Amino acid sequence: SAQSVFQSLTVAGTLSVSAAATFAALAATNISASAVAGLVVATQAQMEARTSVATVVTPGRQHFHPGMAKAWARFNGADASVTVAAGYNIASITDNGIGNYNIIFTTPLSSASYVAVATGGTDQIRVDSLSTASVQIVCSSATGTAEDAAVSLLVFGDL
Repeated sequence: SAQSVFQSLTVAGTLSVSAAATFAALAATNISASAVAGLVVATQAQMEARTSVATVVTPGRQHFHPGMAKAWARFNGADASVTVAAGYNIASITDNGIGNYNIIFTTPLSSASYVAVATGGTDQIRVDSLSTASVQIVCSSATGTAEDAAVSLLVFGDL
């Protein structure tokens, strides 16, 4: 209950009754943070600029911060049907042949100037090409022979 939360609250300074009542109402009615007096939800531009310390970030805007992954995936290229085992912003994976995968984003990035990092269960994994809609990964053995592999991918850039 709101009462038990405030029983263990330590305040440096003065806590007004109206603030306590506002937060209790917020907890009881599940009102969004933007409804609390004085709080402003960060815009996409503010998230990308990373300059405001006076705005709050909601889960729906968090992905706009440059430090957040815009896409990520884990898949096993050795499976008969290559699919995302776990991921974010990944629509599908195209198996282009042994050790060659095209990972398609659900929401394209705003430009092809982004960073994609891939790692996995083979000696060599390289990011072969980037587009706003997808990234291509190529896997091979130490001798350069193409081979299917388990892959983990992280993508950082702008949506």
